[in-house]
Order: sequence, then structure tokens, then C-alpha cells
Amino acid sequence: MVNAMRSGMLLLMSCAFGAAHAAKPYDVDDMLAVESIGGVRFDPSGERLIYERYGPFDRQADFGQQDVIGELRSKIQIVDLNGTGASAPLFPQDPAGGYTISGLSPDGRRLVFRHASRTGARAGIVPLAGGAAREFDLSPTYSPIQSLPWIGQGVVFSAEPAGEVAAGGTAAAFAGLWARRNRGDAPTAGVIGSGRFTAFPEATGGLVLADAGTARTAPLASGRFSAWHASADGLVVAALREERLAIDPARRIEHGANMGGIQRRLLILDPRAGSAQKPDEPCAGCDVLASSLNWSASAPLLSFVARDEGRGWDTARYSIYDRRSGRASMVDLGALKPHAGRMGFALDVQSAWIGDRLAIFAEPAETPPGKPGRADWYLIGQGKPRNLTAAFAGAAPTLIGIGREALIVLHDGEAWAIDPTGGRRNLTATLAEPVQSWRPVGPFGPVPEQNLQPSDSVTLRLAAGGAGKPERLIFIDLMTGRIDTVAASLPGGEFVAASPAGRRAALIERDRNMTLLSVVGTDGSRREVARLNEHLRQVVGGTPVRIDHKGPSGDARTSWILLPPGYRPGTPVATIVNVYPGSFFSGETWSKWSLDDVHALNDHILAAHGYAVLYPSIPVDYDQVPRDPLKGLPEQIFAAVDAAVAQGYVDPGRLGVQGQSYGGYTTGALVGLTDRFKTAVAQAGIYDLVSSYGQFVIDLRLKAEKAGLDLFSTSLMETGQGGMGAPPWADPERYLRNSPLMHVEKIRTPIMLMTGDLDYVSTTQTEEFFTALTRLNKDAVMVRYYGEDHVYNSPANIRDMWRRIFDWYDRTLGPPAALPVK
Repeated sequence: MVNAMRSGMLLLMSCAFGAAHAAKPYDVDDMLAVESIGGVRFDPSGERLIYERYGPFDRQADFGQQDVIGELRSKIQIVDLNGTGASAPLFPQDPAGGYTISGLSPDGRRLVFRHASRTGARAGIVPLAGGAAREFDLSPTYSPIQSLPWIGQGVVFSAEPAGEVAAGGTAAAFAGLWARRNRGDAPTAGVIGSGRFTAFPEATGGLVLADAGTARTAPLASGRFSAWHASADGLVVAALREERLAIDPARRIEHGANMGGIQRRLLILDPRAGSAQKPDEPCAGCDVLASSLNWSASAPLLSFVARDEGRGWDTARYSIYDRRSGRASMVDLGALKPHAGRMGFALDVQSAWIGDRLAIFAEPAETPPGKPGRADWYLIGQGKPRNLTAAFAGAAPTLIGIGREALIVLHDGEAWAIDPTGGRRNLTATLAEPVQSWRPVGPFGPVPEQNLQPSDSVTLRLAAGGAGKPERLIFIDLMTGRIDTVAASLPGGEFVAASPAGRRAALIERDRNMTLLSVVGTDGSRREVARLNEHLRQVVGGTPVRIDHKGPSGDARTSWILLPPGYRPGTPVATIVNVYPGSFFSGETWSKWSLDDVHALNDHILAAHGYAVLYPSIPVDYDQVPRDPLKGLPEQIFAAVDAAVAQGYVDPGRLGVQGQSYGGYTTGALVGLTDRFKTAVAQAGIYDLVSSYGQFVIDLRLKAEKAGLDLFSTSLMETGQGGMGAPPWADPERYLRNSPLMHVEKIRTPIMLMTGDLDYVSTTQTEEFFTALTRLNKDAVMVRYYGEDHVYNSPANIRDMWRRIFDWYDRTLGPPAALPVK
């Protein structure tokens, strides 16, 4: 079946190229001219759609914001779905500024937005029905995916005073300090202390309550905050204030919980009391996990996970705070412990309220060595924890929603409602196809599902049933069991927002490479809201093909190869292997790049130049700490390479390897572990784990005296992607054997190293690696882009980067085969 699907794809591809012989290969200028759709929201009624429209990337007024998607090119649009008019700007917006959606009021009458400009950012509120936008004299510090709580007609957010964030960012701040030094009229010292010399200056920002009617702001608490959620009755706000981590030299720093050397104190704030209040601290001396705050919707109860200072996260326990008594009590889990998943960066736990009773995703506290116990959902209270999901065989079900008195879970393609007794009801028994979870998509990926609240409906994705079939969503009414379906009209469409109330969904579709934002209804209606990227209509990029194969241990895996336009079936071609450990592909849908993705690393540019690009699945068990990231790495990658060779796509004598960030580290390591690659390009990589452990993130050199030492690199090495499990002085051999620098003598592959001098992965890492290569007289080139961060943003630098990459591969791997497209 898979071979038939693959053959069909290649046949369609060949026919398409034969019919559109005048097509132009995709290039970097095509990508830089792309317009995009950002965040998309329905109002609560589903009658209006609000969305962010990003203009052409290369026409921004400024590129100094260090934002991959181009922060200064977005404008907020609105369309009345019950009318016939076209979408229009929600309010007058500065042509040189960027506007993004931060949230809607619960009644759907107001929208909170973020206005970015060359001089910083401000928060604002605007009525959806029309009227003037009001901007506040402060700079929001929240993420675009942070859910903002409303108290009456006010919204709570974290902010800095306007002007606190320097215009021009890190580069301008450095220039200002250097100019001050050159004048000689003021000192430029930055001082940080450790141990008994540690100082904790007061933060300048804090939580504020912004009134939507008057545009006035009232401070609630000072400091920097990681999370803040209002109780269901709106009487209090639970907030996590960041503090410097109380360091225990004998314990690991958990990257997923204490990234950057931060711990979090739980405060309970009364919005009516203002900044004069003394907040309640229901867990004094605790460090609270940021993702764990969860209010009950029907009672003033808050659950959270915390550890005592000085103890490890393996001792963390759930507690419940009761606003009525002002006290928190620890949850007795008996022989259980919270299941904490670590996915490279985030340490996450899961909980849900069924009325006033807490359900926790937990696992046995003690299991035989090598035999981990299964995690399940347990109802807490009234005696021993009750296992609600024990009846499900195999893997534990996944929580996807909460009904009025039930958990909604997904298991083996079916959705179930589970009541407090453990009774279960199959919500999708009448469907022939399996269902999958679905979440709305934001600018930075799927919106998190933390702090789920009860709903009368759940939205799910119907399994596509094969490549080339349109996507479908279903709305399940949890009260009546009614199921309604909305369907994309074109294959490859992606649903980005849904409104069960309006029986509508919004999706992004691609028609002849143009980007369409459309709204479809359960009645079969379809309305095109926006059409972008007409310039891509006669442009052709790569064609993705799925590669099914076995991993080194015999496990089933899926990798993908992006074939160049005009590829002739059965012809092995020069191939660049793009590596990033942790990448794991599943299903039949290509999810990597599209022609309308504005990103400096969009590999359609490389494929259209004539090279194939292979993306191997490289699973990583982040729960295993310590670990050896380089152990077995070549075998994992060549499992995919050899499968692609066997299927006739890849020329084994013309292999290159490339990667960025963790992929840059991997690329630098691979060329010291194998000679199979003829060329390599590594960007923004870490090559010496020992020195990286103590290197400052560059902007910390400006902020440390204000905020204290950031331990991002330290925790990254101990328990994040590095996975060393200890500092380098405690386990130096592990650091050395997993550092690409220590394998440099074995490198025979020409390698180009690329770095930005403002990258949080220090440019000195590339300098170290290049110095070693030079000392050994290896074939290498180092390219540094001044003013660039982790991913490049200047159009001139992006063009130059690709020009150099093409020249490098053409020289070291040989020019790609000529393409049968003009």
C-alpha cells in the first residue's frame, strides 16, 4: 500500500512538471516575499473571525527585533461571517508596526493585542464591534501563547515600564555602553555575585490589571512572573513569581522546571487590593512547577505541584489550595507519584478537575528495575485514589477535554467520556474512521492544553485515511452525543481555529502554491477570507516522499525525503541529510516545510537547487538522564539513509549532512564519527560541552546585574538536550566523549561552520571548533553574521547564507543534476 502511495505521488509529480514546464524553481527571493497568516481566532459566538495577516517578510520597516516570523509585518484583520463583506483591519494600525492577538475577553467584546515597533512593544485593548484602540504605557512581557485572565472588564498581564526594553535590543545596548566608556564620564561595570555575595535587585516589572474602559493600569505585584491564572469567580489570581534558584551543589538543575536558574513562588493576589496587599503564600519555601497551576471551575480550589527548596523534583507532590480557608494541603497519593514528562525543555504534569474533585495523571512510585509502571488517571479524595483508566488496554489514554462531570480521553482512535466512578462511554462508536486529537494552532505551534476548563463540546480530527485526502474535524456535543463534521475542500489543508458554537472552522489551504484562509461550516459552506502569495503560482519546490524503515533495534520508523523538482523516478540523486535528534515523524502527512513558510532554513530552497533533502527520524529518550547523546547516533541516521538508498532515491556516493542548533551539534559530531558524508554544513551548534556549560547567553551580559545569573546553558547540559546528568567536574569523561571537539582529529569531511554573533548559543563555540580544525589543517570555512541571532533575519544575510551553501555543496559534493524546469 505504501509503495503504491509513493508511486502515485511520483507519477503525479512527473505529470505536473510535464504539464507546467514553464514553472520556476523556488528560490530565496520567493521565500522572502511570502505573506503569512498568523494567529486565528473566532469570537465566542463563532460569528466573527479575527486573524493576523503578515505582509511580505522583506518589506518590513526594520529587522532588528530578532523574531523569526517577522514581528513588524503583522496587522490584525476581522471579518463578519454572517455578512458578505471582505475582511478589514480591526482598527487603524501603524504601517511600520506589528500587531498580534493576545486574547479575547470572555464575553467576546474586546481583544487584547501587542503592538511591536522599532522602539519596543506596548499592550492594548480594542472593542471588536468598532471603536478606538487603547494602548497602555508599559511593555508586555508575556508570550503570544499565554492565556490572559480577565477580572470584570480588566485583563491581567505581566509587563515592564515602557522604555525599559532598549530599542534596538542587545546590539544597541552594547553600543551604548561602549560609547559611554569612550566618553570616559561614567563607569560601565556590570557586577554579579555568588554564594554570600549574591545580590537580588528588585525587578522593575510586575503583574498589572489593565482596565479596558479607562485604559488605566493598577499594579498587583512586582517581579517577573511565569504564569498567572484567575479563579473561576474572579476573586483572586494565582501567580508564580520568578526568583533566583536556591542552588544545591549536590543536585542536578532540572532544565524543564528551573531553566535559566529560576525557581517560582506561588502568590495568591486579590485584584481589588492593588499593590499595597501582602499576598498569601500558601506554600512558603516551595518551588512550584510552572505548568501545574489548575483552578477548579466549580469551586475555589487550586491544584499545583511543588518541591521543597533543597529537594529534588522526584520528591515533588500535588497540593490543593482552598481560597475559603486560605490554606493549602498536600494530596495523599499513597503508592503513586505524579507522572512528569520531560520533552527536551519542559517538565510537565497533568491534572483535571471533575467538579470539586481532582484527577491526576500518576504512576507507581516504585517499580522493579527496567520495568516502569504505566501512568493512569486517578481520582483523588474519599479514600484511596481511584484508577479511572485501568480498563484501557495498552498505552494509557490521552486527556483531550473535560465535560461537566467527566474526563474526555482519546485511546486507540476512539474518544471516551469517563465519569468519577470509572464508568466510560464511547463518544465515537458510530464513526467508521479513527479520531485524533486536535488543538488550535498559534504562531509558534499548537496552543498548550494546560489548565483545561469544562466544556459542552470537544473538537477532534478525523484520520485522513491516506495521503492526498482532505482534512476533517468533528464537533461532539457532550450533552446530546451529536456529531457534526467540517471538511477541507483541498488536500493538505490545516485547521487553525474551530468554533463548535458557530459550527465552523478556519483552515489554511494551498491552491497552486497560493495560501488561502477559509472558513468552512458543518452545512458544507465554504468562504474564502484571504488569498496570499500570488507570486508562488508558477513556482515549484521539492516533493516530499515518505520512507518507511526499521531503526537499529528493529523498531518501525518513518522518515521523509524532499525530492528536487523534476525528479525522475528510480534515479539516485545527491542528497543532504538534515539532522536534529528528537525529530520523530509519524503518520502519512508531511509536516516539515511548505513554500509559504517564511524561515531562513526552509529546505525547499535547497531542493529546488537540485539536491534531495532527507529528514531521518531520530528519537531521543529525554527521561533518561544521564545519557550519551552520541552513542549509536550514526546507526540511527544511517538506518534512514540506507532505506532511502535501497528505495532508489539517494546516491550513496554523494551524501552531505547539515543541521542547525542541536542539529549543528549533531553535524559536527557525525563528521568525526563517520566518513560516509562528503560534505557538511553546521549552523549555531555547540561543539564543546564543557565550555558551553558555563557560557553566558549573550544578552545576560547586560541583564545579569539586574536579574542575577542565568543558568540556561548549565541546566541545558545537565538535564536538557545535553543530558549529562551532572556538572563537567563531576563526570568529565561523559562530557568529553560527547563533545564534537574531542572527535575533531578524525574529521576528513570538509565542513562549513555558520554562526551569528548575537546567538544565545555562543559564537565562541564555533570559534573553538574552527580553531581546532585550523590547528589540524582540516578543510573548513567559518562564516559569522554580525547582528544575527539563532536564526537569521536580515534578508541580505539570508540571501548570502544560501549563496554560500549552494557554492559549498556544488564545490564539495558536485553540482546537482540539471532540472527539467525553467
